[in-house]
Amino acid sequence: MLATLDPLGMPLLGATLAGNGTDESDYVPTWRKMTEIIGHREFLYLADSKASTWENRAQIHEEGGIYYFPLAMSQPRPKLLADWVNNPPTEVIKIVEKEQGKSPPEEIGLAFEVPLGNIWVNSETKKRYQWLERWLVVKSNALASRKIRGLDNRLVKG
Repeated sequence: MLATLDPLGMPLLGATLAGNGTDESDYVPTWRKMTEIIGHREFLYLADSKASTWENRAQIHEEGGIYYFPLAMSQPRPKLLADWVNNPPTEVIKIVEKEQGKSPPEEIGLAFEVPLGNIWVNSETKKRYQWLERWLVVKSNALASRKIRGLDNRLVKG
């Protein structure tokens, strides 16, 4: 695990974690240590999908943190995502890359945001946590094209 200060990429905190288990329980202590090192909670905490447990998100929110985690694609998220993609619940926004001298800007993707309320109850303390999140659904045109080409290649070979 390596925590860095961007855009410099300056290392602030590092640890070697055992590879024979889960590390979901390491994210909140790491976030807390980062708040001590930095001296405040006003930073964006980025991590992988293992950080996105209800408990981690509830605790970081409760303690005043700001996080951005890709959500694990466990039930019911795949069904929710498919429903939202087929019928977006909010306005779809074009993502454009505007390069100097290039007109008009090139569309590189699409996105929409779904605000959701969350509730999690700590099974040990019975404490109830409530918070709002913004779920971002993003389509990259480049990634979609690569996936389609890969599928086409597999079908031809098939």
